[in-house]
Amino acid sequence: MSDTGSSTTEWIGTNGGDWNDPDNWTNGLPTSGITAIINSKTPLSINLDGNTYSSGDLAVMGGSSVTLIDGTLNMSKETVTVAQDTTLALDNATVDTSWDVHDLNGTGAVTGGTILISNNSSLICNYTTSNISFSGPGNEIYQHFSGYIIPQITNLSPDDRLRFASDDWNGCSWGENSNGTFTLYGAHNNVLVSSITMAPGVTPGDFRWDYMDAGLICFLPGSMIRTMSGDIAVEDLAIGDQVTVVGQDRQTSTIKWIGKSRATAKVGMPLDMSDYPVRILANAIADGVPYKDMLITPEHCLFFEGKFIPARMLVNGATIFFDTSIKEYDYYHVETERHSVIIADGMTTESYLDTGNRKMFTSIGDEGEPTSWEEGAFAPLGTSPDFVRPIYQAIFARKNSLNIVSNSSVTNNQANLNHSDLRLILDNGKVIRPVRKVGNRVHFLLPEDVRNAKIASNASRPSDTIGPFYDDRRYMGVSVGSIHIVSANKLTPVTSHLQQENLSGWHCLEGTQSRCTNGYAHLPLPQNDTMTCKILSLEITSSGPQSIAA
Repeated sequence: MSDTGSSTTEWIGTNGGDWNDPDNWTNGLPTSGITAIINSKTPLSINLDGNTYSSGDLAVMGGSSVTLIDGTLNMSKETVTVAQDTTLALDNATVDTSWDVHDLNGTGAVTGGTILISNNSSLICNYTTSNISFSGPGNEIYQHFSGYIIPQITNLSPDDRLRFASDDWNGCSWGENSNGTFTLYGAHNNVLVSSITMAPGVTPGDFRWDYMDAGLICFLPGSMIRTMSGDIAVEDLAIGDQVTVVGQDRQTSTIKWIGKSRATAKVGMPLDMSDYPVRILANAIADGVPYKDMLITPEHCLFFEGKFIPARMLVNGATIFFDTSIKEYDYYHVETERHSVIIADGMTTESYLDTGNRKMFTSIGDEGEPTSWEEGAFAPLGTSPDFVRPIYQAIFARKNSLNIVSNSSVTNNQANLNHSDLRLILDNGKVIRPVRKVGNRVHFLLPEDVRNAKIASNASRPSDTIGPFYDDRRYMGVSVGSIHIVSANKLTPVTSHLQQENLSGWHCLEGTQSRCTNGYAHLPLPQNDTMTCKILSLEITSSGPQSIAA
């Protein structure tokens, strides 16, 4: 019988390996507030049965390894402590110790020892000081708090995801160490991970920083905002000023909040994600619009034909471009009583819409509740190519009358890929090149006992290869149709890429005939073929970039 008054319970495993069996614990299940102790001197596996369980603190010790399989431990505010000579392994499992960042009584830490994260597993925590090792595809660490350093990560591949708090991730960079490992730095040159050992055959160039849901939407100093008292520099505005608004039932709106922050450009990132400001030359849109050079952040929207268009979608390298000469700058938000079309430098643009990033700013004024673009915006976003492209083309055509030529140093990131460089990468890092190409089928000779392969290729973004007016910033590799393994006279179909929704390195399923990779896609292979000589045949339905068109 369990002691329900105890604050700890220890794993004894007398009735098999199920976490949720109270007979496997000395004092019943380790529910919230009850510390679970797992002390094993030999390797131990505990099955979570595909379920989610709440738990108190978790202490793992004994000098061996403990593996949690198939499920989730929800340990909000709790702590995981792993002894220095012990490993906690996650196999298709998630451990989540995170909590609301405003609750200062919580901990949510994972400390000590080694955490082995394998086969689509996740470690979600406020911070971790454990050594991390990855194995298998689709693994993730999500660290909520800034200011903490992960000491070591081994076997990192592009299949894995590292997610960091605040804006730490917004402009990550690599530093190579003398021993061949790498240090990962955050947005403010702060260390995120001290030492990273790559998986075999992997280099920093194989990784991409994905922060598509983030972006600055602000004015730079000197932006002249139209008010009832004339045009006033944004940095000189005050709460209560009346700004001119367009298209509403009144001509002015009162400023209720002003925010200020500072940005540092992320050198080496794609320009539209690097936080370089966008410069719109005087007269770029129309005569006198804007009436002087306009400097705004890439996500700041301009107002055309009843819709808002992010400035980055109009970058043409001639009259609108990323100004890479400005690497650090202050920027401002101006919030009116409701989201409005205001006038800056003679151009219709938007006031601030709080979608949840207000905390990034030092500010004055009343702080309202966050909203969404769908619910709080004055007008809809216009990001479809059919809407944006004609506007883009009309602006670009004005460069001739303004005697402006394109400057290649400030144009958008146009792809320069001539072929797909299609190849396979095995788990041991070995690169397999095609042995034959027939039509749209590419053939690879597989070594014996290969269980997985990565379909690797060049990759590019439609926003680069088609044009910035095409709002798709995903990296697209090759589109793969049918896959076969040929051995002797046997043909074995491989269909996982057309059936598994969350297969690492593949974009969302959009049909049953083919699927596009991101340039590094995981392909599990069937294991029922004992033949030593096998050919992997891929049907490539499309590959390579498209040419950009003005």
